[in-house]
Amino acid sequence: MAAKSAREAVLRMLQRVFGEELFLDDIFDEETAGLSDRDRSFSRKLVLGVLEKKPALDPVIGAFSSVPLRKLKPKILRILEIAAYEILFLQTAPYASVNEAVSLTRRAGLSGLSGFVNAVLRKTAAEGKTVLSELDSWQRIGMTGELRNLFTRWYGEERGLSIARAMCESKPRTVIRRSKKFCSEQEFAESLAKDSLKAEKTGLTDDTWYTDDNLSALLGESFKKGFFYIQDLSSCIAAEAVSELRPKKILDVCSAPGGKLLQVLDRLPAYDEAAACDLTEKRTDLIRENLLRLPYENVRIRQADASVPIPEYENRFDLVIADLPCSGLGTLSKNPELRYRTSEETLGEIQRLQEKILENICRYAAPGGTLLYSTCTINPAENEAQISGFLERHPEFSRRSFTGNLPDCLKDSENGSGELQILPDRFPGSGFYIARLEKTDEGAHS
Repeated sequence: MAAKSAREAVLRMLQRVFGEELFLDDIFDEETAGLSDRDRSFSRKLVLGVLEKKPALDPVIGAFSSVPLRKLKPKILRILEIAAYEILFLQTAPYASVNEAVSLTRRAGLSGLSGFVNAVLRKTAAEGKTVLSELDSWQRIGMTGELRNLFTRWYGEERGLSIARAMCESKPRTVIRRSKKFCSEQEFAESLAKDSLKAEKTGLTDDTWYTDDNLSALLGESFKKGFFYIQDLSSCIAAEAVSELRPKKILDVCSAPGGKLLQVLDRLPAYDEAAACDLTEKRTDLIRENLLRLPYENVRIRQADASVPIPEYENRFDLVIADLPCSGLGTLSKNPELRYRTSEETLGEIQRLQEKILENICRYAAPGGTLLYSTCTINPAENEAQISGFLERHPEFSRRSFTGNLPDCLKDSENGSGELQILPDRFPGSGFYIARLEKTDEGAHS
């Protein structure tokens, strides 16, 4: 059943995000179908706001609730969070937010709790900002206690808060990467102008441009012709780490949607073979969609589990791209749901999966070949520690510097080590880790 109002859509989305552990981007179109463009825009702003500020909203609500939050019906807590966000962070008139929340409570079949909702929100409107001002810095910016403990352990209190603030208070700008093989810079500029898409060079990586977040323009004729690819700026750095290589055979093991592979192919004058693998049909379909726009030749797409051996791939590829499953903590600004799904247990499960995949795919690199490892997280255990452990088990691999292929602002961070942790408080992209590993000529896997 389609939502009848923006707030009703927001309530349903929050119920699904927390109840079914879905991601907002996967359900937004479905839950806002039938709403006007204006209501869709408002609902997106509102649901993102609640997801981003829940760690600050709940203590304020708790200060005025006669019932402990853990005992509230989940739907009532969501309604209170929606209205509290409006009252504390938007310019909505408090009386309007309270009235809408009471109405939403009744439409949700919880009329008996409408008086409770009204009382809590009236107190929130009167005194909520005072309570908000008394929260610690981590809560005010929207970080959970679990993440505060993790960030502090990894980077210390001051730097951890700096990283968290960059994630919570700013969003990376939309970046597009020109496809050199399909258009000249002049054709690119002329096509963007026809689509009314404004763009300016980032100056940080080759042929990357900042652009406005106008979805209809972004998906216009320039996009359909394959003139550009939408890609996170930090993700673009990964291909920079191997930009001087001229591999003849390339494998991308966890490829979807295929951005890094396409970026590597765009730089090659020629290659013999490229293969892209991913776990599910849905993910391999994403790769196929991009190859319809960007018709690179000799790219084979295969549905495959990266942890399961493919015998014919052993010692075959000059470059293996491994952007492995990770906690995604570098993308909190884009995926606020991750705030509520990260724990020591989930991190441990991810690390074990990464290790299993690495143990398998390392055999796919040919002697003298390169393994490019990357994640979109800032967790050292998934990054530096994962690679250190791998190198201890596999002396046939060693780190290889890529300092010459980095923007100046990142060179000191890599400093010839062959690995780089990008942190969003010092770079205008997501948190990201890259390691470049080279297999010795004698390193054929036994």
